[in-house]
This record gives sequence, C-alpha cells and structure tokens, in this order.
Amino acid sequence: MTSKFFKFEEKRIMRKLFNFLLFITLLQITATSFAQNTWITMLPDTGTAIKMIRTNDGKYLAVSTIFANGLASQKVALCKVNNNGQIEWYKKYGAVMGDTGSFSIYDVAQLSNGNYLIAGEYDWYPFLLMINNNGDSLWSRRYLNYSIDTKYGNIIDFNLNEFWLLPIGPSVNHLIHKFNMVGDIIKIDSSFILPNGVIGKILKTAQDTLTFIGWTYNKKHFYNYDTSLTTMLQHTQYYINPQLIIKLPDGRYMIHEDTNYDPQLGYYNGKGMVCLSSNLDSLFKVEFTQYYNYGAIMGPPFDMQLHSHNGLVLCGTMNWVDTYYPYLIVMDSTYHSTVIKMFSGVIPDKAINVFEEPDSGFVMFQCRYTYPRRMYVVKVNSQGNLTTSSNNYYIAGGIKMILFPNPAGNEFKAKFTAEVSGSIELYDLTGKLIRQQQLEQTGEITVCTEDIPQGIYIVVLMNNQKQLISSEQLVIR
Repeated sequence: MTSKFFKFEEKRIMRKLFNFLLFITLLQITATSFAQNTWITMLPDTGTAIKMIRTNDGKYLAVSTIFANGLASQKVALCKVNNNGQIEWYKKYGAVMGDTGSFSIYDVAQLSNGNYLIAGEYDWYPFLLMINNNGDSLWSRRYLNYSIDTKYGNIIDFNLNEFWLLPIGPSVNHLIHKFNMVGDIIKIDSSFILPNGVIGKILKTAQDTLTFIGWTYNKKHFYNYDTSLTTMLQHTQYYINPQLIIKLPDGRYMIHEDTNYDPQLGYYNGKGMVCLSSNLDSLFKVEFTQYYNYGAIMGPPFDMQLHSHNGLVLCGTMNWVDTYYPYLIVMDSTYHSTVIKMFSGVIPDKAINVFEEPDSGFVMFQCRYTYPRRMYVVKVNSQGNLTTSSNNYYIAGGIKMILFPNPAGNEFKAKFTAEVSGSIELYDLTGKLIRQQQLEQTGEITVCTEDIPQGIYIVVLMNNQKQLISSEQLVIR
C-alpha cells in the first residue's frame, strides 16, 4: 500500500512539473525579434513601489515610499529614469512635521505646468507634495481640518491655475476639492453627489467633459458631466466591477473587470473586458479566454495602456505553484494576445505599470512586495524579452548564499557559491538594518549575533554597487 502511494505521488509530482514546464514554454509566444535595446535599472533603496508615470519629455518617474528608520519613519522617493535606463535624479522627501511619519501615496501626476503632484495621506490626514521638473520640493501640505483616515487621490489636471482631487476613505463625503497651484483649497464642490452611493474614480476624458464612476450596492454607475459639474450629459449603470478604465482614441471606453480568486477552482476567475461607447452604451464584451487561454492563474492587471497598433497592453502578477511572477500581455486591435510573457526566476513578483516605447519595446515598473522589497524599471523588447546581460541583480539565484547554522545561536556563517565583494546586511522584519559587514573577494564570512535579540531576520548579500545579489531568512534563538 505504501509503495503504491509513493508511486502515485511521484507520478503526480512529475505530471505537475511537466505541466509547469509546458506552461512556461507556451508563454514564450515569440515572433521575429527586433534589434531593440533592453535594460534593467534597480532603484537605490528598498521600499514599496507606488506608481510610475511617463513624463512630458517621454521619460519616466517612479514613485515609492521607503523606510528611513524602521516602521517609525518613512520618506517619499522619486526616481527620474531616461529612455536608456540611466537615473537622472533620485530624491527623497521627509515628512511635513519633522522627519518621522507614515505615508500612503494614492496618486501622482505631472501637471500642465510641468510640476509633479503627489497625493495621499500622512499620519491619517490628507497630504499633498508639489515637486518641480528637477525634483526640488516646491511645497508640501497636510490638511488637518478633515476627519481622520481621509486620503487624497484621483488627481485631475484641470488647467494651468487649478487642479482637482477626490478625497477617498470610509468617512468622507466624496465631494470634489479644487485647489490653486500653491495648495490652497479654493472650493469644495457639492454640485455632483451620487445619491446613496460613493464615487470611486474621475477621468477628464475631454477638454470639457468629466467621466465619473461610482457605485450603489452592486451596481456601478457611469456619468458624463460637463466641467462645470452642473449638466449631466449621460448616465448609465451596469452590474460590472471595473478594475481599470481607459478612453480609446475614437472616444470609446475600455474597462477591464476585476478578477476574483475562486477557492473551489483554486485560481483567479477572470471576467474579461467591456467596451462602452462615448455615450456610455454597452457595445461588446471581450472574454478573458480570448487574450489569455493558458489556464486562469492571472491576477487582476495593475495597469492597462494603449498599444500603437490600436491594441492594449496589460501588466500585473501571476500566481503559479504558490509563487508570484510579473506578467506582460500585448493585444492586437481585435483584442487577441500577440505576446504573453511571465517573468519567471526573477526577484520582482509584480509589474505595476507598463508603457510602450517608440521602438515598440515596453518599459515596466516591477517590484517585490516581500523581502528584499527591491524595485526595478525594466525595458524589454517587443516580445517581452530581455537581451541585456547585466542582470545578475535582477535574476534570482545568480550567486546563492547558504546560512548555517540556521537557527543560529551566538553566530552564523554565510557561504557563497562564488567569491564576492560587497557587504552582508542583517535586517529585522521592520526593515531596520541591524548589522553590516564588508566583503572583499571572499566565499565565506562569520557574523556575530550574540548581542542580537531572538527572532526572525533577513540576511541580504549586496555587491559594491549596492545591487542585491541574494537574500535568505535567518532565525536567531
């Protein structure tokens, strides 16, 4: 009986491995590769990736929050990256009231005057930060006259003298807040209120038109209003759950519905996309399996952008065998996939934003939400492939590190599969650096831990360029 069980279990594992390898092979949908440059740029600090936008000069601004001294202090970090992957500037911004506090960023936009606006909350109150095109702070404001747990988000670049925001949070009234360019509130507009519901998103879809998405119970409401907020142009409601929405060049709206994890099926149940006319009438639905038919393991996309061939580009995270991977999906004008790429064997586990480059390649903001919490701006070619060889700090397992004993007592040894120069760093689970030792062309090092409290720690191996090589968990008893 036992022998039969082990034979069955061996066959099951081999079948699972075969299906995984087949899945990876199928994902490499390739055509003729173009001679496009690819690159990987790792942001200098660890933290939480928020959003990347394309700037007015065609470059990229990546926004994150980073820990300064453990969880007690955070900073907002902005990184300007050019089209060759070079960092033009990287700047950090502390809290308004001193240098400690907790930030949550909900939106970032470049305004018509070229400045960058960061919106969110700081220590449970609405917060705004205005940065010029060189990364210098112009002003920051914390708005204390609002209920706790109110946040600012959904930036509307209204004109050269005015921007609008939508407060978000469980206890806010969802009225539009209008500001001048130095952060003064000039009006809280109550012209538009969704009865018995809340507003979730606002789009400025034309020079004189705003599109609102709100919901009451399980219905989603779509409104088109003029910019005076006094004239409703169109209104409709649907039983859909929008995750992302963009406006197409011909005036239609493409909505990607949210995907739900089905515990019975054991994977994400994708709901596909819905197209609405400029008058908000339903035109057609794009089934999920039309652009992704390799098994429903794709999580909801984090970003959706237009493709130069009148198609769409999606990015997000996939869950396969309890491991998360970034993904890229490119669709043609009929919304059939031409590229499906899962970035397996890399350090990041999510792709947050994606933009198409003039050479038909794609630039993505990728990150890892668990340790080592590294963030990357990555340029791939039109098929989603990397041709650069300088990616040892991006590929997981370039140089492996073995810790022993683990659990450790008064000390532990770290052994590397190749000699390395750089540093070995020990962090606690709040992100605080506990110990750091330099390495000089060595394959092994001993680290003293007798004065470190018992607990779980993260050991990180860095090279001299402060690029992550490897990381492992360590238990000290």
